Amino acid sequence: MRKAKKAAPKKKPADIEQIWMTPDELRAAVDLDGKLKISQEGFGRLVGVRGRTVRSWLSGEFPVPKVVALLVRLMLKTKTMPEAM
Repeated sequence: MRKAKKAAPKKKPADIEQIWMTPDELRAAVDLDGKLKISQEGFGRLVGVRGRTVRSWLSGEFPVPKVVALLVRLMLKTKTMPEAM
């Protein structure tokens, strides 16, 4: 009789820390003076939220959602500007 194999434990991505984004990191990207050269309102429209929501992420009132952090990092890495989206 064969023993059932145990499922291998799920591995976390090596760069899990890079998924999260601090308000300061988001601010460095999203601002007219930031790397993406987009207003908070414009970024909100891009990701489908109100400007107030973006401001709450920037103030640290709410954490930056992972999907938003990943989008910003992808845009920065590929040098994709908001107007191209």
